[in-house]
Amino acid sequence: MDNNIVELVGILSNDFELDHESKTESFFKNTVLTKRYSGTVDKVNILVPKNKIGTLHKGDKVEIKGHFYSKDVQEHLVLYVYVKDITLLSDEFFLNKNDIILQGFVCKPSVYRETPLGRTICDVYLAVNRQSGRNDYIPCVAWGKIARQLKDVKVGTLIKIKGRVQSREYIKNEQPHTVYEVSIMEVL
Repeated sequence: MDNNIVELVGILSNDFELDHESKTESFFKNTVLTKRYSGTVDKVNILVPKNKIGTLHKGDKVEIKGHFYSKDVQEHLVLYVYVKDITLLSDEFFLNKNDIILQGFVCKPSVYRETPLGRTICDVYLAVNRQSGRNDYIPCVAWGKIARQLKDVKVGTLIKIKGRVQSREYIKNEQPHTVYEVSIMEVL
């Protein structure tokens, strides 16, 4: 599946917790903390089959390869990296990494605007096909030149992007919330 590739290097923020079980397998959730060049830390949700966890625990430095998926939970879009491979890293090989490549169809009109400080931003929603025939719906955001490039993209257009999985927090009605999205660094 070269239309949905994620590679992360970061630190496990928790011990693994059971997410759900299928007839044949158990799946566990966790969060990987990965640092941007700016120093900001992104929290990336991961879902891992039990047989991939081994002896990994909170605080371990790991390298992850997988796919970025979405699911609807009580009318909320939940985004996570489905882990295909996870490897424990030693300190000498640890450098933060957060890379994603997605190819999908624009499934909503893009939203282009300017921030109060005059920066341009464009929100794009991608439908990314899985091999199973299911679609993942991924919110993406672009800034500056890339935002201007995507502002007039039509619904149904196939695009391929490279970027990072990012999280940002905000307060609404005195409750903390976290938004997950893909920050577009390049249109391929």
